[in-house]
Amino acid sequence: MKMQKEAVMAIAVAGLLMGGTGIWAADPSTMQNEGMSDKGQAAPSNVPANAQSSTLGAAQSQSAQNQAEKQVLNELHKDNQAEIQLGQLAQQNGQAAEVKEFGQHLMNDHQQADTQVLNLASSQSIPLAEVNAPSADQRAMQKLQSISGADFDKAFLRDIKKAHERTINKLEIAQHRLPESSQVRQLITQLLPTLQEHRDRAQQLQQTALAK
Repeated sequence: MKMQKEAVMAIAVAGLLMGGTGIWAADPSTMQNEGMSDKGQAAPSNVPANAQSSTLGAAQSQSAQNQAEKQVLNELHKDNQAEIQLGQLAQQNGQAAEVKEFGQHLMNDHQQADTQVLNLASSQSIPLAEVNAPSADQRAMQKLQSISGADFDKAFLRDIKKAHERTINKLEIAQHRLPESSQVRQLITQLLPTLQEHRDRAQQLQQTALAK
């Protein structure tokens, strides 16, 4: 039961991060209950049922966990690269000194975070996809590139706060669903306080820097 629960949890987080489509065509618990192998064929009758279930559950759990971790690392890499670009833009187009300083802070923190992501991906032989920003992110970046001064500061802080809220929510769900032994889960635990600090700082600057 524990192995089956871990398999379902790993599949659930993979499905969440992949837009809810999941990575299995069938529910692993259904396959186990029907005594089917992972290829959809009846398991050999001379293999004990509990051994079949345990082996299948372990394979499904590890495969689903690997897929989920790959997706988490790709999401983190993409988000880090976007925040680095935004930090650079804040130093160029920002008006308030606090906004420019915050941009530098974002750059430094997300460069460090991305190094951790890349190192972990490399150590686990997980290939990371080339970063291609979704069209919505591209439009947001283009809008910020087209403005400066106080207008930029307002839009930048709003976008940073919202982006960090989305990322934090996404990672907290993954953190909850990945097994405690997962190195990706451990990385999430390390990164969350910094992301929360960025969100809080953006909200604080909305109330102080923009009020000047």
